[in-house]
Amino acid sequence: MLDYLLKQKLRRLANNPTRKRKTHSLRTARSLAIVFDATDNQYRQEVINWSREQEKAGKSVQVLGYFDSRKPPEDPGFPSFSKKNRSLNGSWKNAALDAFADLTPDLLIVLNPKDQLPVMYAAVRSNAAMKVGAPSEWTNDFDLFLETPSHKNLSFFLDQLHFYLEKLHTAHEPARTI
Repeated sequence: MLDYLLKQKLRRLANNPTRKRKTHSLRTARSLAIVFDATDNQYRQEVINWSREQEKAGKSVQVLGYFDSRKPPEDPGFPSFSKKNRSLNGSWKNAALDAFADLTPDLLIVLNPKDQLPVMYAAVRSNAAMKVGAPSEWTNDFDLFLETPSHKNLSFFLDQLHFYLEKLHTAHEPARTI
């Protein structure tokens, strides 16, 4: 029942046309937001390491992790939410989630290999100029989908993300005359 209520809320949020869309590459985006499934320790560490690389490259990076557990880690070292924050109407009551939704980053990267509804809830609430992630039923809210083989890891997805975002960047550069 809670998932049904959440899906209804997601449909309403995803059909909101107020978000100002703009194409960005990793090169042109000054601010990144990353929402991800933080349940798996190894996956979580890979996401955090990649976000630190982006910070070293001069990007402002905000992360939000979702723990698919009623007992998440006490202090994961980044803003997060979990099943224990779920309210009776199917959404979440969580200050970190609300603060993340208030951000307006240039680029939102959604890392959600298990297609967790709570991760999608956080992504759909975002007002990012450009949203990128793996295929999902919330197609009208994303600007770019990257589908990678299921046997490939997060590093492969991030490499493909970089590759295709750079293609977008070069496609939007003005032609040079010789």
